[in-house]
Amino acid sequence: MAKTNEYLDEAYSTLLDLSADDLKRLEYETRERALRDYNSQMESAERRGLAKGEELGQKLGQKIGQKIGEEREREYGIQVLIETCQEMGFAKEMTMKKIMEKYNLTSEEAQEKTSQYWKQKLELK
Repeated sequence: MAKTNEYLDEAYSTLLDLSADDLKRLEYETRERALRDYNSQMESAERRGLAKGEELGQKLGQKIGQKIGEEREREYGIQVLIETCQEMGFAKEMTMKKIMEKYNLTSEEAQEKTSQYWKQKLELK
């Protein structure tokens, strides 16, 4: 408690000194106002920066999500085309040619996709 009184006494003494001298009081008030303005500007800049960062993050997330969606849609289209060609009785080679044309795949990519999605027919004995 004694230390609290010392701090209060010191603060009170400083206040009395500042009150006694108008020039010091004006300098003190000007300095305090400048500090408040600075802190206010910094907080405002931080809020604007956070809002801008959030906006950019949302746009980037949308672009990434759209790209993933397009890739999935393309992959699904390839799968459906291969399965449809197989159901219609096309040979693997003709199916590969079709997906190469439609999806601009290399022959290696077409071979990989055809192998991946071509359903093996079970022969019953």
